[in-house]
Amino acid sequence: MTRSNSWPVLVDWYDRPHTFARERIDSLIFSRGVLPGGSVTDYVEEVSYGKVTVQGSVFGWYRPSVPYNSNFDFETLLPDLDPMIDFSQYDGNHDGSVDAVVFVRSGVGQEDSHNTQDIWSYAYIYPLGSGPGPYDGKMISRWNTSPEALPLHDSTSPQDFSGEIVLNNIRVFGHELMHNVGLPDLYDYDQKLTVSTFYTPNDANDHPLYDWCIMGYGGYGVLSIRSITRRTCVDGPRTSRLGDTDNSRWRRVSHNNQ
Repeated sequence: MTRSNSWPVLVDWYDRPHTFARERIDSLIFSRGVLPGGSVTDYVEEVSYGKVTVQGSVFGWYRPSVPYNSNFDFETLLPDLDPMIDFSQYDGNHDGSVDAVVFVRSGVGQEDSHNTQDIWSYAYIYPLGSGPGPYDGKMISRWNTSPEALPLHDSTSPQDFSGEIVLNNIRVFGHELMHNVGLPDLYDYDQKLTVSTFYTPNDANDHPLYDWCIMGYGGYGVLSIRSITRRTCVDGPRTSRLGDTDNSRWRRVSHNNQ
């Protein structure tokens, strides 16, 4: 079994405090057989037929001394975090780089809220052996950030928000972590998307994997007009990037990770 040793760091700011306790986010990422929709670990083990697992421990909440801004540079936290953590324990495949640092930030993500004051979740990938560091002999070549919370849509007007938030689910965490292990986005970057329907007429290359793949736009977490569920699976033909050229070993499954 391949192990991805992830280190989630919970980050909030004095002007943007967190809502949910560390224990709940730890369960969301690392629990096994606890959550009705499954954790990130449950998901990765299921779609890989047990070939890949995610393990680690959650740190935080950590609060920087600077105020929040939507262009916050998470890499600036690493020198301050270095004395508090042994980075060497998060290199599961012994390639000299930490498998993944996951910055879980307070609040919601712009991918859900459409508010430019929120950060849009993303993953950063350097060539192996490069990036910030070394810390405890390891480079930080792969890291990502996802939000703790999800804004609820108004049930009577799905394009609007109710003003309430809930603990996030695994969809964004899974999407960004899959970037760190080598999978690409499987949606169109051409900005032609019609935001009222999440569909561009007469564009065959719009979002062909929209509703069913975790690397597609719908699986990533944007409200789907075509389906009331968020179907999230790993796309089989792309899993060779994970080092498994036998794509039949990766399951195509659907989860309603609401």
